[in-house]
Amino acid sequence: MKVPIKLAACLLAMTVMVPSGFAFADVDGEDIGGMSSGSASSIQPYANNVNTSFYFTFKKSGATSLGDEPRRKDNGTPVYVRASKMVCDRCRVYVDMWTGSKWSNVVAGTKKRATLKKINTDCSIKVNKAAAGYMVRLTGWADSQRGDVKGEWSPDSSRTYKVINGD
Repeated sequence: MKVPIKLAACLLAMTVMVPSGFAFADVDGEDIGGMSSGSASSIQPYANNVNTSFYFTFKKSGATSLGDEPRRKDNGTPVYVRASKMVCDRCRVYVDMWTGSKWSNVVAGTKKRATLKKINTDCSIKVNKAAAGYMVRLTGWADSQRGDVKGEWSPDSSRTYKVINGD
């Protein structure tokens, strides 16, 4: 069978450009085959690094405010947090992990806390590596006064930003 030269060149270029183990997927993530030498199960999913909103309200100094619904922590990267509004000087933030029977603080370091002080600054909270694979939530604590803090967070981060839980 004769293959026209332009078609053969195009097929050769496509074969060279597709990396080994590459699989095609539809918008729902289902493997639809294609030029794959591996299986869909060998493809690693992205970490849980999509930002979601949080809003803490502190009625008095020393008050605790729980974040929105817990999210799964998929890897050992720092937790991402960014405050967009702060009606207080600062607030402490904690990352709690559900152990199956209780919530446990997993912020790394000897003080096991992080402090948000500025708005519109990308920040990282380093956590214990054991948190990977568990549900985590962001909790706020009024460090010095009542007020509100609003922003975004994600359990996993694509990089490390300004670390706010230094000792």
